[in-house]
Amino acid sequence: MDRIMCPVSFFWQPTRWEKLYEEFSLSVVLPVAGYYCAELCATFPSPVGYQVVKCQVVDIDECQLAEMDERELCGLNAACINVKTNANLSTVGPNGYMCLCQHGYFTVQLWPTVCHGQGFDVTFFLIEKDKIMEEDGTQNPSLSNTSGTSVVSVVYLIRQVRQHVLSAIQQRVVGVGDSVSTTLFEASSILTEQSITFETTNIGTMWKVRVRIAAAFVETRTLTFCDMAAVIKDVLVNNESSSYVTHDVFQLYTHTICGGNRSNNGVDDQSILYDVCTSNSDCVTRGRVLQCVAV
Repeated sequence: MDRIMCPVSFFWQPTRWEKLYEEFSLSVVLPVAGYYCAELCATFPSPVGYQVVKCQVVDIDECQLAEMDERELCGLNAACINVKTNANLSTVGPNGYMCLCQHGYFTVQLWPTVCHGQGFDVTFFLIEKDKIMEEDGTQNPSLSNTSGTSVVSVVYLIRQVRQHVLSAIQQRVVGVGDSVSTTLFEASSILTEQSITFETTNIGTMWKVRVRIAAAFVETRTLTFCDMAAVIKDVLVNNESSSYVTHDVFQLYTHTICGGNRSNNGVDDQSILYDVCTSNSDCVTRGRVLQCVAV
């Protein structure tokens, strides 16, 4: 038998990829470890979305390949994002790429992704609790060492908080997300850029968390947004989420608003929005004085 010769050979180590092959339930016998020509390695079996290049299992960039072939993988107002194919990620799917709705658009369908331009973007703010200053100027001691926690870990916790919030909104607010799956309802919040950001302020690290809901999933009523705000507050303040996440690590950042009777021609009108204020004098409106209260 003639020996196959190649200018450069590459080392193949099948044990390095065993878990990946198991994840896709591929019952194949991989070649034994050793040095092989790149051309021979390229013929080795590989999971969907992967290929063997120079005896290494690498992810295929489906977006780049489609662009080179002048093919459209995503629909209108959606951008192709390459991801490592994962058989267990329901949001990503098995194709090795995601179609993310572009800035300002909301996801109303998955696989294939369909984007609409109408929706609601609700934002709440969380402060890392170990950095909150008390009224006397002393620092509030942390119940958990958040300052030593990596940003990645903190973002993971905040994602869990937002998941609780979205689930509660869908379950409790009448006419919101009644006819769609949880995965699709949460897609506009999860599959968007800059959905969780932070900045350093004089009261500590402030996290900005966006909850984005497609208008197609909302039957708008007079009190829809009031109810939504109440649910968010319940989850974050009244310990309905994980106590570690909401109480030991973060605190909901609140404003003071003009409270009191919102009368409209003598009738209490729940649709009248409160104004943000710093003192009672800011609340003089329509000849009435409303009290500045914390929310």
